[in-house]
Amino acid sequence: MGLQWPAKQIYIRSFKYDSQLEVWVRNNNTEPYKLFKTYKVCAMAGSLGPKRIEGDYQVPEGFYYISEFNPKSEFNLALKVNYPNQSDKLLSDSLRPGGGIYIHGSCITVGCIPITDGQIEELYLLAANAKSNGEDFIPVHIFPVRFDNKVSLDYLSKTTRATRTCSVLLLS
Repeated sequence: MGLQWPAKQIYIRSFKYDSQLEVWVRNNNTEPYKLFKTYKVCAMAGSLGPKRIEGDYQVPEGFYYISEFNPKSEFNLALKVNYPNQSDKLLSDSLRPGGGIYIHGSCITVGCIPITDGQIEELYLLAANAKSNGEDFIPVHIFPVRFDNKVSLDYLSKTTRATRTCSVLLLS
């Protein structure tokens, strides 16, 4: 892999339908990220589509970053995602967009991204090390599906088509 260990920078991306969380690493800004590990997201809440209101059990979709480290989380360890971002604030309920979205352990969720306790311990250490090495902005990108997976794309297409059909029927 050609990396100094531990990695100096990390990037996290998650795929809701595929129940995966990827961790990408690199040593500096001049090299590309390399896939370090893919974790199984061990519980799911909500469905495809963005989070729009507090209590909808949705995992948000979009471009975020780690905004807080919580070593005393009731879910073992937790990394807070900066939901709602500016886009979410414009598109979500103006009074109650929701919040408190984390990547955490314990395999339970009402709208977060849970992984196993062993996995969150590893990810938390990677993120803490990156932060201590000066990475103030740890990106987290959350996608509805893997766009390179035909089964996932077919599911997204079917879901989107059904949503459009319902919208047309409601408007008629």
